[in-house]
Amino acid sequence: MPMEKRRAVVTTLLATLGIIIEWYYLSYMLDRGLGDKTIDFTVLRGSLPIAVLPAVGALLVFLASWNYVSQKMLPTRVRLEPRGRGLPAWLAATKAAALITATFISTLFLPYAFWSDWFLGIIGKVVGLLPQAREVFLGLYNGTAGIWQLEALWKYVTSLNLSALITAFIAVAYTRRATRVRKAK
Repeated sequence: MPMEKRRAVVTTLLATLGIIIEWYYLSYMLDRGLGDKTIDFTVLRGSLPIAVLPAVGALLVFLASWNYVSQKMLPTRVRLEPRGRGLPAWLAATKAAALITATFISTLFLPYAFWSDWFLGIIGKVVGLLPQAREVFLGLYNGTAGIWQLEALWKYVTSLNLSALITAFIAVAYTRRATRVRKAK
């Protein structure tokens, strides 16, 4: 399969996955009361919840991160293996796409999972088994409690923006590391 076709297939898959992730996240947040405010569109003859706009922005950053990775990695062979064999560019770019997707998903959803009741129950069981971990978990809890006591809309926007920012940073860092030319010693 030609390189451009591979890139188009992976881009389509990532776009679809990104839309599904954002749709799931948006429906999760709308179920929690973020759909109260809407924007009226005369062209579309309808209204749209205002919570959709940050989600669209985060999705665009997610896709732009993949575009950056594919532009930088697909035209060349990347980082040589210890035996001198090069990793095929399409395989390295697919690996980077998986890394970008995992980063986006984890930074978007993990903060909500960490503050859920079931995770706090797990922490309680760990503290029961290891009493020394109590101080560590109390420090982490007290350090982040201010953020999670914010209003739901602020948590939503903060989560989306941080997810987009961290995803873009990981894409740039991974691409620079993977395409770096190593000097022979």
